[in-house]
Amino acid sequence: MLKDIAVISCSGPTVTGDGTGRATVNAGDAVALYAATTGTAGPSRSASSSPGPSSSPSSSPSPSSSPSSGTVTETFNENKTTVLGQNVFVVGSLAQLGNWAPGAAVPLSSAGYPVWNAGVQLPANTAFEYKYIVKDAAGNVTWESGANHTADTGSSGGTLNDTWGVTGGTTGQVTVNFSENRTTVLGQNVYLVGSIAQLGSWNTGSALKLSSASYPNWTISLTLPAKTAFEYKYIVKDAAGNVTWESGANRTCTTGASGTSTITDSWK
Repeated sequence: MLKDIAVISCSGPTVTGDGTGRATVNAGDAVALYAATTGTAGPSRSASSSPGPSSSPSSSPSPSSSPSSGTVTETFNENKTTVLGQNVFVVGSLAQLGNWAPGAAVPLSSAGYPVWNAGVQLPANTAFEYKYIVKDAAGNVTWESGANHTADTGSSGGTLNDTWGVTGGTTGQVTVNFSENRTTVLGQNVYLVGSIAQLGSWNTGSALKLSSASYPNWTISLTLPAKTAFEYKYIVKDAAGNVTWESGANRTCTTGASGTSTITDSWK
């Protein structure tokens, strides 16, 4: 059955159909039929690929970790001098960072100039890559050089301190003091293990033994890469070599740009 879509005014004789699409007309007359559509298709979009090489190392969680859900705040600090009309943005491999599309990049605030910064809500326990770009008043885009920066949000987010054009966002080394409160029995010792090479890359055989000099606080002082996000946990080994992991999700940390920091934890 034909369905009316619009009312059209016509002159000429009236023609009656029979409901099947057939109609009877007088000699010399004709019938015109019109079809209409009710909508139009929108343009399709394809995501742009990363402009820089992939340089993200794989990181394995500890056997006893359980990824947390939800989002965390990742703070981006980028040191970049600019000229009038220029602004700095961060763009990366996650939807919240624009999926590498400059038009969807996240603008950074110049309140702390020459350090540009922004806090972005990202999925927890997620590895990602990112870069900074500069846009001028005419919309021209300048990408920073070098490989993509890499990071992992962990279970609580963190702060990424970068300098324009410094590959991977790391420069130099910093000192991190770890202190873990854990009561033990004779023959047990506390160790530190984590996601970066300096912490054994989650290999318990390469875990770092902490000092019991301040028992029940176990301590160790390490030199780690600056401005680097990592995850870690404490384990206990007994005289027979048996390993006990602390419970809960991996702990997370991002080292600073310089100096010394202290992390104080309690066994969980």
